[in-house]
This record gives sequence, C-alpha cells and structure tokens, in this order.
Amino acid sequence: MSPKFSWKIDNFDSDILGFSCAKIECTKEATLDIPKLTMELKERKVKYAVVRIPGNDYSTAQLLEKNGFKIVDSLVEMSLSLGKIDIEPVLNIRTATVSDRKEIEKLSHDSFDDTRFFHDEIIPKSSAQKIYSEWAKNSLLGKAADEVIVWEQNGTIEGFATIQKNGHIPLIAVLKGAQGKGVGKTLCRAAINLCKEFGAVNAAIETQSNNIPALRAYLSSGFKITQSYFTFAWSDR
Repeated sequence: MSPKFSWKIDNFDSDILGFSCAKIECTKEATLDIPKLTMELKERKVKYAVVRIPGNDYSTAQLLEKNGFKIVDSLVEMSLSLGKIDIEPVLNIRTATVSDRKEIEKLSHDSFDDTRFFHDEIIPKSSAQKIYSEWAKNSLLGKAADEVIVWEQNGTIEGFATIQKNGHIPLIAVLKGAQGKGVGKTLCRAAINLCKEFGAVNAAIETQSNNIPALRAYLSSGFKITQSYFTFAWSDR
C-alpha cells in the first residue's frame, strides 16, 4: 500500500527563506498519495517542502525519489532514561541571559554547517545560517526552549545548549576554536541535569548521523540510539 501524507505551511522557514515552505507528515489519517501531494503543493504555490521518514522505510524512500524528492539529511534520534541519573555539578556552566544574545546568535550562525539546510542548493548559505541564529534567538527569548545554558571561558561563550521542560535538547553548539576540548560533553551533562530538575522522565536529543564528535559525546553521556531518519526535500523553484 502506498504511503499517505498530510502537510502544513512552515511559517518560520517561509519567513526566513523568502518563499513558501511546507512540512509534510506521514499519518494514518492522511489522504494524499505522493502525486496528489505534489499537485496540491503546486496548486497552493508552495515552493519547498520537506518530509522525514524512518531510516529503514526503504519503500517510501524509493517512492519519494521517483516523484522528485531528494535526500538532504540523515539523522539519529537518541534517548536517555533519567530515572537513575544523579545530578552532578558542572563547571563553567551558567544560565544564559538576554545580554548574551549577540554572542549566542553569532555562535549559532557559524556552527551548524552540516545540516539539511546546507545540503540543498535551493537554500542560500546565508539563509541557512540565519535559520539557526534565529532559532537560537527564539530559544533565548523563551519561544523555542525553556532554558538556555552557556559554557564560558575567560569571559567568552564557547558553547551553548537549549533545553525544553519535556526533556528535549534541541540545540548544542560549540565554538569551532573550542571543539575537541570536551565542551560539548560538558554542555550535554549540564543539559541532562536540567532535564532531571524539570522532572522529565527521559532526555532526548538528535544529530546528523555523520556528526561523529557529537555522537561520541552523547553516547558517552549515556544516550542510546532509538531511531534513524532520512529527510527528503521537494522543490518547485
């Protein structure tokens, strides 16, 4: 049986990229097959759309590719049960404030250069960078995260993490000059502490499957890989 889909406009991406973007989902209640989906997207003047599917769903991947979609990202989702996790003190970590905004935006702007936004020639690099700096800003303002923490050394923010009360850790970024020093693992440990304090049952994080340093940091922090995903993109530009 062919997969069915639904979709909705992605206002955040649309505003930054300057053209209509959509997010597609596979749902049991959906009614659109892939040809009808792309037809409807065109009729609604959507110029760019993405869909994430499980990494082992090869039949859907083949159907998407046959209908003009291309793979732009590969992710792994990781989870950590917090039940037996003890809160441990972490050095050089503090809660971010609004006064950190420019540093955090700059760090975010420069850090996330191996994601789906950078793998698609449809998206200008400057727009891809802006997506992450805006995401970080929204997190600091409480719109995309419940708390932001920073790792600071000699007055310079060398990394940050965003945390949601449900245990999700959406972003961890480390200054390029500070990578390889354990900053990412320290931020991960501090983020786990916060998830525990928030009362979350599990902590969840994701990263690109080829981001070996991040995978090592998360695995050594106790996370286990629970699922892998492919992200496909479609464009009418």
